Amino acid sequence: MKSFLKVMLVVLSVVGMTASLAAVAQGDTLYASSATTGEVIAFDMAGTPIPSQSFSIPNTDLGPYGLAHSPDNAYLYAGYESTVAPTDRVAKYDIANGTLLADLTTAASDYPFGLGIDSAGNVYAGTLLGIDKIAPDGTIYAGWGTTSGQYIRDLEVYDGYLYAVTQDGAMGVFKWALGAGGAATTVVTTPRCDGIAFGPDGTPYTSHRETNTGSVREWTSDFSSFTEIGTNLGRGSVGVADVDYFDGDLYVPLHKNGILKGVLNGGTWTWTTFVSPDDNYYYEYVDIVVPEPGTLALLVTGLIGLLCYAWRKRK
Repeated sequence: MKSFLKVMLVVLSVVGMTASLAAVAQGDTLYASSATTGEVIAFDMAGTPIPSQSFSIPNTDLGPYGLAHSPDNAYLYAGYESTVAPTDRVAKYDIANGTLLADLTTAASDYPFGLGIDSAGNVYAGTLLGIDKIAPDGTIYAGWGTTSGQYIRDLEVYDGYLYAVTQDGAMGVFKWALGAGGAATTVVTTPRCDGIAFGPDGTPYTSHRETNTGSVREWTSDFSSFTEIGTNLGRGSVGVADVDYFDGDLYVPLHKNGILKGVLNGGTWTWTTFVSPDDNYYYEYVDIVVPEPGTLALLVTGLIGLLCYAWRKRK
């Protein structure tokens, strides 16, 4: 009986330690691309850097820029311009251990700024020359989506469509049916647009670098009207870049001026500093990942199995 109690205490202690470690290691993480340092920098949701979860992009010339994570939160993709030909690339990382799994080249793209990903794991890379679709097995469908010369800044998948925002040419919001591609459908015309995100209720948000010295707009679900929910966010001559939605809040990178967090209080959006300004970093895009709890569940299941084995041996 004493040996059984010892085994049980050991098992329960390990379960407790595993749960504690998992709670620390598996926290929600904001990833920000830093174009000046060639890094994807990880932050916890208090804005504190996590060096152990940050990635360096190999042979980067420009970027990284656009970011997207897989539906199972296992992989992070980053678009960048390489010093090695072919130069237009999308890097795929294992989020759990930071391993570079693939360095994919985009066949018809130039500067892969915007990235989006659908529920099947297809990655969409948008640039000046249109949109390439990259299947989970790495197959590239060049020119999957076409534009009229607009420079695509950001992509977002929502409700069966791929949405894009553009910075020049016919500026605004455009979309493609995920099962079709081809020519873009114009959703709404806007000033230069650098980021797009959707809330869980379908509310769209867009960021505008040069409008009202950096602004964020909240749209009706059909894009028929909008409300300016943040103006003069750019802090001087540097405007806003991307926008991302997470758990009721908005996150907006400001290049060398850090990252802002928008919180809705009593019908009014309040903007505070999430990451402080730093001339060494040029934050372009952000992406927030919620790790799966599967690893902890497997460990606990295994330990319970060990406990059952000990019980059988005692009998």
